Amino acid sequence: MDTQANSVIRVLIVEDDVTLRKAIRHVVNSGLNADCILAKNGNEAWDILLANTFDIIISDWNMPRKSGDELLFEVRSHDRTKNTPFLMLTSRSDKDSLITAMQAGVTDYVIKPFTPVVLLGKMHKLLNLRAVID
Repeated sequence: MDTQANSVIRVLIVEDDVTLRKAIRHVVNSGLNADCILAKNGNEAWDILLANTFDIIISDWNMPRKSGDELLFEVRSHDRTKNTPFLMLTSRSDKDSLITAMQAGVTDYVIKPFTPVVLLGKMHKLLNLRAVID
């Protein structure tokens, strides 16, 4: 999926900070033909995931109620969502946190703060990889 102009990418954005959540949606919409659904925490995201299918999940790590790594564990343990690319946003850059995320099955991660170019580059990579696998 070379992210053709006429194919709509379904993106779930999970971020507890409303300003950052909207900024991520703006970046995604400016760089991809995307249908973005927003969630403010992992619990809300899981409810959305149970009723919808997405091409990619972008999730913050540190959130109240259900963190990004807890959401990731649920995503990877459910048959319908287990292969969905999961891009983790985190301010954690320590080796232990990154190893934990990789062991949990994160597809890739972006360390905050990040630029739109970095976020879109990671998304394009994951979407193109998924197209090869599918």
